Amino acid sequence: MSRADPDTPQFEQIFAENVDYVWRVLGHLGVPARDRDDLVQEVFLVVHRKLSDYEPRASVRSWLWAIAWRVMMASARKARRAPIAVGFEPQPVSEEPTPERTAADRQALRRLDEAVAALSPAQRAIFLMHEVEGMPMRAIVEGMGCPLQTGYSRLRLARAKVREAFTEAPDA
Repeated sequence: MSRADPDTPQFEQIFAENVDYVWRVLGHLGVPARDRDDLVQEVFLVVHRKLSDYEPRASVRSWLWAIAWRVMMASARKARRAPIAVGFEPQPVSEEPTPERTAADRQALRRLDEAVAALSPAQRAIFLMHEVEGMPMRAIVEGMGCPLQTGYSRLRLARAKVREAFTEAPDA
């Protein structure tokens, strides 16, 4: 299918360059790995249908993020549950880890997982997209359809809740 606007990227190019990104974003949004492939497919079905509406002034990734957010929220509403499974993988360290350091890293990751999972879906999305993916706040709130100050407020609350999880006494 040929497009009249040469600035509009082709579907095949968008898919090839961003399928891993969309899969990762859905994970950040709390979609369990077992459901992610289906939702990635749904995101790209929407992309295929809406490609003619894409405005090049926004980045493709911002546009994809907004679609992923809406697909995830629709799926959560349909299932009558909010997504909560969030997973972080430890990053490799350059020095040889000790058993104590490995245990401490695992405990910290578990606490981070729990803190992020306890956030509301909107707080979790903003926190992960801003802090982990490095997405600008304007693109995040545009995708979510909320005011900029609401986005910053949700980010501030999410940061405070995550910080609180690390200032509380660790589990015995």
